[in-house]
Amino acid sequence: AFQVAVRELQFENAELGADEVNDGLRIIVSPEGETLVWQLSLRDGTDGSRPTQVQVIAAGNKKGQILRWHLIGKSISGDITIYDASVTLIIPNPIYKGLKVLKNGKKRWTGIVRKVSQAKAAHKTLTQASDYFLTNFGRDSYDGNGASLVASVNVGRAFSKYLDPLGMKQNAAWVGPWKMFAFGAGGNMLGNFTSALDVVAHEYTHAVVGSTANLANGGQPGALNEHLADVFGAAAERQYEPSGNPFLVGEKCLRGKLLDPKGGSGGLRDMLDPHQSLNVERILGRADASEFGQPANMAEIPEDLGETCVPNGDNDSCGVHILNGIPNRAMALAIISAGWENVTKLTYQVLTTRLLSTSDFTNYRDQLLDECKASGAASTCDAIQSGFAAVGL
Repeated sequence: AFQVAVRELQFENAELGADEVNDGLRIIVSPEGETLVWQLSLRDGTDGSRPTQVQVIAAGNKKGQILRWHLIGKSISGDITIYDASVTLIIPNPIYKGLKVLKNGKKRWTGIVRKVSQAKAAHKTLTQASDYFLTNFGRDSYDGNGASLVASVNVGRAFSKYLDPLGMKQNAAWVGPWKMFAFGAGGNMLGNFTSALDVVAHEYTHAVVGSTANLANGGQPGALNEHLADVFGAAAERQYEPSGNPFLVGEKCLRGKLLDPKGGSGGLRDMLDPHQSLNVERILGRADASEFGQPANMAEIPEDLGETCVPNGDNDSCGVHILNGIPNRAMALAIISAGWENVTKLTYQVLTTRLLSTSDFTNYRDQLLDECKASGAASTCDAIQSGFAAVGL
């Protein structure tokens, strides 16, 4: 029965015993009457997929055939489908996402794609990201209504530097208008996006933000979007893959010079110490490089990213990936004082019920404090107020 399940469901490294209490010989009532089956639970150890319960017919002329199978445990209502874009020069889009290689963790026809390690990694981390929001906040997928998750991996593998104007090869993104995730194949400085749970959960949080507050993509609202993605990305990784420093984001993605201990960074972002966040220009020795990775206080906001800034592609939409260091530090300090669970629960409530598309840092702080006071958690309120005061808010 085990061999049948492995062969028919295309497991690569099957592990038995995910549900030992219910495994064994069982009599099942099916449309054809009572059927004796071997019921077993197994998971694929190579991709972290959810355990699967399989029923293999144990007697009769259909002996050795699978009667039925289903995934064990609570999960989002929709499917998780992974495409491989390594064989195309086309940026994945709703019409062509690449070759479909996995659906709910199981292989589909892969054609010329022989290795599906990136697809398996994306399935695992997207499952963990969606499970984080489901188990902690009861949110069924990013939209709260069980939407299916669609992702393309190995984006840009066939690109040259001239065919990648959007920089997708060394990037990970939630493409909101197309309702899909895109994970680059990686380059000489950044990669391994699909295995970095904090990065995948960061992009998943962007999808949640787009379905709730829908923060504007520019200035402080856009920086808040990045901040919230960092908070929940770090929180998801802390829950499933705890590390020594839970406030580092994207440390698994660094390559080449970015890993150099003489000038590299500990991660893409350091929420607790934004000055130590990745500063590519400084690492590469550019004369016009900023003094630190991200500002850690309102007083450190560069003049050209201030209130008169007009968002465009040259200024990172007025520093959305730069200014988020300020609320990151505020909330990291609050988390140290009040705990991850208390602060993330409060932050989720504010994100989904209070923030507007135009909310700035001050409004975010005020909404956190108002929600906190309404819930009666005095110690958490004090931690939030102290954290924001420490960054000039």
